[in-house]
Amino acid sequence: MELVKVLLRHGADVNFKDIHGQTCLFYAVNAGFTEMTKLLVEMKADILIKDLGQRTATFYARKNGPLKAESAIRY
Repeated sequence: MELVKVLLRHGADVNFKDIHGQTCLFYAVNAGFTEMTKLLVEMKADILIKDLGQRTATFYARKNGPLKAESAIRY
């Protein structure tokens, strides 16, 4: 998690999209990484970004991730 903090402090784009239109927030949520999800939201990860399927990270949190991940997005 420290590496993510360093990268973001040095200009990494927290809302960078991959070829599927997903950001790191999508991956943190899907993996159930609650603390990482909280960190990304604190660092201004956009919870309203939609992937190519027009779904948000919140959608995946509700569908796949543990309830804690959804709570972290709303943090």
